[in-house]
Amino acid sequence: MLVVSMKEIFISAFAGFFFGALTVMLYVFRQKPQRKLFKRAAELDGLIGSYGITITDIVPDGPLGRVEVHGTIWNAEAFESVPKGTRVIIAERDNLNLTVQRV
Repeated sequence: MLVVSMKEIFISAFAGFFFGALTVMLYVFRQKPQRKLFKRAAELDGLIGSYGITITDIVPDGPLGRVEVHGTIWNAEAFESVPKGTRVIIAERDNLNLTVQRV
């Protein structure tokens, strides 16, 4: 005959509840970033036409420079030399790289 103590029943019930709750939480929290990702991509397209300030010198065909737009720092390139501290406008966005022009 199988003898099960109350302690074993409690531990089994607690483990089942814990792993069930963990599974539900992982499912819920995993879904939110995916929805935000699509919303965020749409917001990034709104950067085109925005103004920013160069943080580093930007040289054509050189390493990527840096530009601050709406309080966020981005990698940037330009078709002409743009010195540090110059006000620029965002012409294009390619993933996380911006193409800028002097204002």
